[in-house]
Amino acid sequence: MPLDLAATVPTGTPGVSMTFLHGGPQITRTVIPAGVAFFIPSHYHLTHTEFFTIEKGEMEITCDGVTTAISQADGEFKIPKGVRHSFIKKAEAGEPRDNEKERFFRNMFQGAETGLKPLQAIVSSYEADAWPDLPGKIYWLENLFMTVIGGYIGPAFG
Repeated sequence: MPLDLAATVPTGTPGVSMTFLHGGPQITRTVIPAGVAFFIPSHYHLTHTEFFTIEKGEMEITCDGVTTAISQADGEFKIPKGVRHSFIKKAEAGEPRDNEKERFFRNMFQGAETGLKPLQAIVSSYEADAWPDLPGKIYWLENLFMTVIGGYIGPAFG
């Protein structure tokens, strides 16, 4: 039986919301009102490429240490898998188009309201292929950390 989930959820930042889109080219649409700061910390994806388009306004995206301002005029912005990136303000599409992204954002934003525990955040990140960019930038160590904590320890201890 499918869950009856709201299409739009708050993100934990006042005024910022994310809507899950079904049946179109985008998976999510994030709305960030003018004057509201919203930051997604550096992370990367092992298994999918991410695409962003700006519908209104502008955002800064940092990929592997290089920051670029992008706007609607730039069209689609592609971030290949494995590239460390951080950003604000986006409408997003990703590959694969499945429910992992939606589940990840719902878990993270619900936790922002109710107090997400670090272990829950790691498991959600692991399941959604959103790997943290840890100090030192040692891929094998990050992969080991996420696989052991997010894939085994977290699920075992819920």
